[in-house]
Amino acid sequence: MACNEVESYRKNYIVDAVKSIDRMQKETVLDRLSDCITCETSLITRAYNTVPVILYCRCEPFEAQILGTGTTNIFRIECIREDRFVTLRLLTYENGTYTCTDQTVIFDLECCCGLECFEPTNCNQCSAG
Repeated sequence: MACNEVESYRKNYIVDAVKSIDRMQKETVLDRLSDCITCETSLITRAYNTVPVILYCRCEPFEAQILGTGTTNIFRIECIREDRFVTLRLLTYENGTYTCTDQTVIFDLECCCGLECFEPTNCNQCSAG
């Protein structure tokens, strides 16, 4: 089967995975909003707030242009809308370290035929979308 002929149940699985990553990242950001330790807040904070991902479209990694420096195919999921459109923050990866850029791109999950996730990292420059 060609990537452009991905069956509906496979697309739903990818959408569910993207939604799950989005939810976990937002929960982590919310955990960090309070620096005070109270009975209502957790004594344990999460160490990471980003799951770097590569999305595949037509069997190839989706790439986006980073102004002035080239392209990237590694992203942070910022938010998903209508179970189809996902806002992605562009990441760079150099010397074993991920860095968030200030740039985002909107990706149509209808095109997506694969999702690759990497070891969680901390991306302080990102904001919850």
